[in-house]
Amino acid sequence: MLVTKCEGCNNINGPGECSNTCGDAAGLCSKCDGTLGTPGACCQKGEADDPPECSWVPDTSFLYDGYHTVSETDYIALVDNGDSTVTVSVVSSTVDVTFTSALEAATIFVLSPPPPAPPAAPSNG
Repeated sequence: MLVTKCEGCNNINGPGECSNTCGDAAGLCSKCDGTLGTPGACCQKGEADDPPECSWVPDTSFLYDGYHTVSETDYIALVDNGDSTVTVSVVSSTVDVTFTSALEAATIFVLSPPPPAPPAAPSNG
């Protein structure tokens, strides 16, 4: 089972609060990584001012509302096994894949969530 760590969480606002241990900064934070090595982030569900990686956190990863909590991101991690195979980790799933060309290896990156589009500029008219 995949579990996020919360190293140094102070739990002032509630369980899993990570703002203090992550330097009062939202976003990727190694203190929130998963116990199996997946990247973690300190994010608040629905917080518009949080960095893009927080928008990639599935809603089901937020255990608490109303404050920044430890969250597991939906990143894809690639590990080169050195034998023309690559281990692909997607949050809680890991599969081994063999690529026959560099192009195939490059296309896996398309699966990573794209950053959100910047907000539209207000019209002056």
